[in-house]
Amino acid sequence: MKKVYRKFFVALFLLIQINVTKEAMAATLMVTTTADSGAGSFRQAILDANATVGVTDTIEFNIPVDDPGHVYYFEDGQTALGQVTQTTEADDANLNSPDLLYPRSWFRISALSPIPAIVDPVIIDGYSQPGASMTTGEVDDPIDAILKIEIYGDAAGSSILGLWFDAGSDGSTLQGLAIKQFRGSDPAPSHGLFLSSNNNKIEGNFIGPGVDGISGSLNTHGIGIAGSGNVIGGLTPESRNLVSGNNRRGISIYTGASGNFIRRNFIGVNRSGAGALPNFREGVAVFDSADNVIGGGNPIARNIIS
Repeated sequence: MKKVYRKFFVALFLLIQINVTKEAMAATLMVTTTADSGAGSFRQAILDANATVGVTDTIEFNIPVDDPGHVYYFEDGQTALGQVTQTTEADDANLNSPDLLYPRSWFRISALSPIPAIVDPVIIDGYSQPGASMTTGEVDDPIDAILKIEIYGDAAGSSILGLWFDAGSDGSTLQGLAIKQFRGSDPAPSHGLFLSSNNNKIEGNFIGPGVDGISGSLNTHGIGIAGSGNVIGGLTPESRNLVSGNNRRGISIYTGASGNFIRRNFIGVNRSGAGALPNFREGVAVFDSADNVIGGGNPIARNIIS
């Protein structure tokens, strides 16, 4: 009888170990549609990442060219960049009359309701979408990144947050997305991106402009920081963010947030670094908080703010 019990407990222990190992495995969650919800959607990927508590999942993108959210700027005969988008099933080499100021296509994910808060660590990699590429060059060179994924908030509601890294998401990474059109009014104004958690890396994103990097979108605010130890930008070319064209502040560091770094970003200018794309209030505002660093002693850490 003792042998039977011993075998039972050994088997039970092994089963528990297998389940624990299975639960601890990080997943790569693939976004394959611009649909707002359902299998393969960005919203579902966030929900799935939130459900795997304690591991850092990765959200990647592989949306096909025949997706109905595949769009580009159509040539309208104007000297400024046209704002008329047209759907396409063609690759960039075969677009029909694209605007010459930005003759590329992208994938627009239109949120129809607030996007779920991110409450578990995650890596969101917009550069994984085929055709996207990180920026190169020196500290003052134009941003030459090609972004293919746009998170569009015009229909998501008012006074909401675009992407919200909430408590529990410490140590997340966001790169390669354009986030635009998240708007609202006081006392709860919208932000394109809001960080309530700590030690996150925000690299190579356009917060405010569309993927073109030369037209604004009127997020109410660009980035809001209420956590600590977050890094907006970095010391490498590909880490630079473009935070411009927002209706109020570009970046806000709120009361009690400490130890955050704002490095090597373009704020209030377009992707060239030389043309204006203003945030309509402060480029960077700091409210009753300590030990935050904007730029730094290293020349390559400097931000260009206008």
